[in-house]
Amino acid sequence: MPKLTYDYVFFASGPHTRQPRSSSGGFESLQTLSGGTLSAGDTFQAGVQPATFTAGTSQYDFSFVNVSGGTQGGESSTKNTIPPPSVTVGTADISVLVVYVPVGGGGLEGGSGATIDQFNETTGALINDTFVKVAPDNPAGSATTEANVDGYVNTTSTAETITAITPTSSGAIFDKWVTLLPAASSTSANLAVGKGVSMSALAFYKSPPAPSAAQASCNQTVAGLRSLIQIGIPGPLFTVEEWTNEQAALKKCVQEGFLSQVEMNDLITAYEAYAAKKNLPTPPSGPPKLS
Repeated sequence: MPKLTYDYVFFASGPHTRQPRSSSGGFESLQTLSGGTLSAGDTFQAGVQPATFTAGTSQYDFSFVNVSGGTQGGESSTKNTIPPPSVTVGTADISVLVVYVPVGGGGLEGGSGATIDQFNETTGALINDTFVKVAPDNPAGSATTEANVDGYVNTTSTAETITAITPTSSGAIFDKWVTLLPAASSTSANLAVGKGVSMSALAFYKSPPAPSAAQASCNQTVAGLRSLIQIGIPGPLFTVEEWTNEQAALKKCVQEGFLSQVEMNDLITAYEAYAAKKNLPTPPSGPPKLS
């Protein structure tokens, strides 16, 4: 049966290693609670969350809550008094992630800047894609590099615009920017941060939808043909009938919008070149015999 878990975390301002993600590279745990088990088909909605969280002598303010694992994907809310929309329980565990920020901003020392990161609403976790471009930047692109590696954009001497990339190399699709305190969201890919301004913000992304059966079949056909062309296979090539069927499958992929005409033509040309090369006569071994 799917399990229900509540994770209370905080996100502090300042540089943090996100490529590769370090043990202190983003969310820090405050408390984890078990909510028991659920059944497939149940409707679940998270309740109202505390506006503040106290751990020892430290106090944290609420920023947002996200529910992942439901059949609809991730659902979130930036209001602690307004729960995220309900989700339908499937076979996956349900996770309620409640995010807080340290009172006073988390102790950023010197200068000003934007602390950023990439959050996947579907999985309820921070991810490590290269996800932003920063402008203005120097020719070496150091501001963009620091943004993606250390999750930080310095604004001490200039205003910066941080643009979310979509889709990323992992296929994640941009949804919105969420500034953490005060919590606010914008669907614009551009996050403008003024000179001398400090803020913390997460770029919310969604995982790409699972491919349909038709798309999965097309992907398998294309991947198999590309693999054959690139690394070859032992044994005979396609028969005339098999190659005719393979081309028909590729044409269907084009008709269904899963492959472009140019990509199909390139695959056919590449395979025929590979087949011609494979069919070259085997050169004789050893020196020719004298008659």
